[in-house]
Amino acid sequence: MTTCQYKIILKITSFFENSNLNLDFGSCSTTNDGQGISAGFIQFTTCSGSAALVCREYQRLKSGPTFCDTYLPSLDHAANSCQGGNWGQQTPAGLENFCYDWRTASTDTIFQQAQLNVQFSGYFKPAMDIFTQYGVKSPLTMGQVYDACVQLGCSAAATLADRASRYAGGSPAGSNPVSEDRWLNAYLIQRESYLDFLGGAYAATKYRVRAYFSMQTNPTFVNDWVVMNVLYDNGSTDRETITC
Repeated sequence: MTTCQYKIILKITSFFENSNLNLDFGSCSTTNDGQGISAGFIQFTTCSGSAALVCREYQRLKSGPTFCDTYLPSLDHAANSCQGGNWGQQTPAGLENFCYDWRTASTDTIFQQAQLNVQFSGYFKPAMDIFTQYGVKSPLTMGQVYDACVQLGCSAAATLADRASRYAGGSPAGSNPVSEDRWLNAYLIQRESYLDFLGGAYAATKYRVRAYFSMQTNPTFVNDWVVMNVLYDNGSTDRETITC
């Protein structure tokens, strides 16, 4: 994978999360998915604890005080008292002004780097382990597995990889290898079924799968650009050209 392809993969997932082709480091809101506050270019959440990880990384990188200093106790409490489920909209206690301060800090390149670092260690690096285990080599397949890691968690993404291998009759790295195209198709089918199983807000995000179905059918993922058709559940379609 080239650096350019890596950047495109991040932009695709960031687009799914924020409807913005640029990495929206300042995005922050309380969403109706049971995850509390979602913030940053891949929507780090208070429920998962990833928003707290970004704050700790920002403190590590930044010399001097940060806006995170006063929020970390509330962030830790929010991560340890997640309401669960896939729906519900509630700002955790003590974080009423968190989004305002997050947006203000988002122009700081050090804060942006903190988000990129947590993204890589918490999502892309575990996704790379899945790439290696199953013999994934194309940026298209890598992008889909990474996107599943971000949305569902890398444990779920790995489970989907196992299910895809059984559905496809093997993996590209298996003893009886199947083509990566066949394996990716199986992965997409398994992920779409899993989103239906989760229900709630997740069932309405199958456009993240359908966009990759479209790119698989019309292969346009090259070194420095990709054309992506995003087919939303409400019937609307976006056609986006993404460059690094």
